[in-house]
Amino acid sequence: VVVHCHFAERGDGVAKNSEWVRRRKRLEDMKPADVNEIVMVDRVDAKSEADDRDEWCLSEGLSSNVFVVWYDDATKMHVLQTSNEKHVLVGTVRRAIEKV
Repeated sequence: VVVHCHFAERGDGVAKNSEWVRRRKRLEDMKPADVNEIVMVDRVDAKSEADDRDEWCLSEGLSSNVFVVWYDDATKMHVLQTSNEKHVLVGTVRRAIEKV
């Protein structure tokens, strides 16, 4: 799977509104033919305490959710991580996976 990341903030994560449809169309038009998905990179609200740079997170794809599974050495468990609900459209697939 070929993925490109683009700095793009969804805005209202509760609904698909007409502004989002226009922004999504622009991102889709930028997608090269050999790319399967565009993943949006969204600004996190707080600045990093380590430095003054803004923090960013992978929020969601134009047609997919983004989930990361990582191993936490401290707890010796695998952790499922996804973006904060403020940054994504919360749908039925996302809710189902979060329950697993």
